[in-house]
Amino acid sequence: MNTKKVFWMVLMALFACGAASAQVCTRCGSLLIVQPSSLNFNTQVGKSEVLTISIRAVGNFPVTGFRSIRAGSPAFRQGNSCPSTLAPGRNCSVRITFTPTEAGTYTGTLTIHSSAPLQTVSLSGVGVE
Repeated sequence: MNTKKVFWMVLMALFACGAASAQVCTRCGSLLIVQPSSLNFNTQVGKSEVLTISIRAVGNFPVTGFRSIRAGSPAFRQGNSCPSTLAPGRNCSVRITFTPTEAGTYTGTLTIHSSAPLQTVSLSGVGVE
C-alpha cells in the first residue's frame, strides 16, 4: 500500500472525526482504511465476477460493531471475512460478486458501519452479451 496515500487517508479521517492533531486522535478511537473506494465490473450476462475490498483498522482502539450493507442493484452480492471487532493493525476483506441478468449498466453502494467513521464504496457494473 502506498504510504503517502495511507497518510493522507488517515489525516482526512482525523479531520472528519474532529481531531486537530494526532495527539488528540485518542478520543476518536480507531479508523478504517478501505481500498479501493470503488469497484467496476465488466461481466458477461449470466456469469459472475468477484472483486475484493481490503479493510484495515488503524488507531489506538479496536473497531467494533462492524457490519456492511449493500444497496442498489441485486446483481451485487457481498460476503466478508470481517469479525464484529477488528483490532488495530488487523485486516479483513469484503468480496463483492457481480452477476448481471441482462445487458446494461448496474450501480450500487457498499456502506461499512462500525465505531469508526462511516465508509462507502461505489459499485458499478456492465452486463455484456
